[in-house]
Amino acid sequence: MKRLSNRIRKFYEATGQRMHIVGHSIGGIVGRGISHQIPDAVASLTALGSPNGKGEDFERSIDPFVLSLARLTVPTLRRGKDLSRKTEDLTKPLHPVIRTTYIFTKDDAVVNWEQTRDLSTSAENIEVPGTHSGLVANPHVLKHVAHILSDAHEDQVSMRNVVVFQASRSSLGPAA
Repeated sequence: MKRLSNRIRKFYEATGQRMHIVGHSIGGIVGRGISHQIPDAVASLTALGSPNGKGEDFERSIDPFVLSLARLTVPTLRRGKDLSRKTEDLTKPLHPVIRTTYIFTKDDAVVNWEQTRDLSTSAENIEVPGTHSGLVANPHVLKHVAHILSDAHEDQVSMRNVVVFQASRSSLGPAA
């Protein structure tokens, strides 16, 4: 996450444009973490089926098999104290200037759908039909993401200032 935060910060410093982050599943957690680290450089966070760490225990909100696989690639998930601290950090409200949207499906079999919403007053929660894995190609989701990006009045939106996180892959526009 540190490397991605640094790239986003450098992009912001070079262009003055704030980044729009779209994250699926654990990518939404990464996006939320970056939004906490560098709020001045983030215009919006849109999380698709991403657990938010609030309410019930974070680990219990994720399917046990999927959590086992995630632990293989995400070191923090293997360290209990680090995970507790990070989860606590992630549940803190985002800076009010960051537009926050959680898109979820009640048919999510990977993450408890009740944990894929942000019930803070500044966040928007949108329910769509579909499955967890299908959220990234779901036409309802794509319509909402397009609407969120088209509503961005402060920053001009182009693919240069949109970053997409999905599981362990990311796309950050052209290399800065």
